[in-house]
Amino acid sequence: MEFRRLHTYSLEQLTALWNEGFLHYFVNLNFTLDMFLKRTANDGLSLAHSFAILDGERPVGFVMNGFREDAGRKIAWNGGTALIPEYRGRGIGKLLIEEAIRIYRAENVDIALLEAIKENAPAIALYSKYGYAVIDRLSFYQWEGQLSDEAFGDSESAERYTMTTGNPQDVQRLSFHRELQPWQSQWQSLQNGGLALIARDKDGIAAGYALFKRVLDEQGEHQSTILYQCAVKEEAAEREALARLLLREAFASSKSIVCRTGNFPQSQRIVIEALERAGFKTTTEQVHMKLELRR
Repeated sequence: MEFRRLHTYSLEQLTALWNEGFLHYFVNLNFTLDMFLKRTANDGLSLAHSFAILDGERPVGFVMNGFREDAGRKIAWNGGTALIPEYRGRGIGKLLIEEAIRIYRAENVDIALLEAIKENAPAIALYSKYGYAVIDRLSFYQWEGQLSDEAFGDSESAERYTMTTGNPQDVQRLSFHRELQPWQSQWQSLQNGGLALIARDKDGIAAGYALFKRVLDEQGEHQSTILYQCAVKEEAAEREALARLLLREAFASSKSIVCRTGNFPQSQRIVIEALERAGFKTTTEQVHMKLELRR
């Protein structure tokens, strides 16, 4: 079997390969061509550094890779690894991971990241064999309706903070911005339509933030809000109350909508606990894994 870079294929061929590779997966990942193209662009995936594995001339599996710089380190992301059904269980996954790591080393990557569905034990075991370690557990939460003002507790802290809304990249300059977020929750993936909500105290100093996206229908009506990040400065007064305030502001709507989180880290307990108290339920869970390539 040989490898071939994905930029040598048409978008139609790549979309078909993606869909065949994720047949019978844990969640529905069937994409249209436009969906595939949008995901590739939004997540900064490089078709020149992503590859298929071939049986003869037939592509039967693939790995999609993306690269970013973070605090002077080069970060790689495995944005999708899959094999078409009849080639699963043959040990080909090992070849895919070995080739991906070879590319990362050739590109002088410091850290490689990926996510895996919690129930996908064979994949997690395979990644672990090659040095990946679980660094967090990630949850997709959901709640549908119109959140009341009391959903996140009292609002007394609202008087202590001023809320400003800006662009996703604004959070990278905050001293308490959490590093190594799940790839699709990073500000770089949210530049198309994402919003940054920053809470500032009476002295104008940032004390907390939320990154989220409001999804509109074709008529411009608010359909859902997806929360990607929410963090509060360690030194901030009443951290739990401020986290609840940020959630209330991020999910605010004048109508019934679907409220979601995307790959939210379980390690952020004050936010997780506020979501669960408000009635949010888990729909999917993943593990966040990291491979140290250069220390």
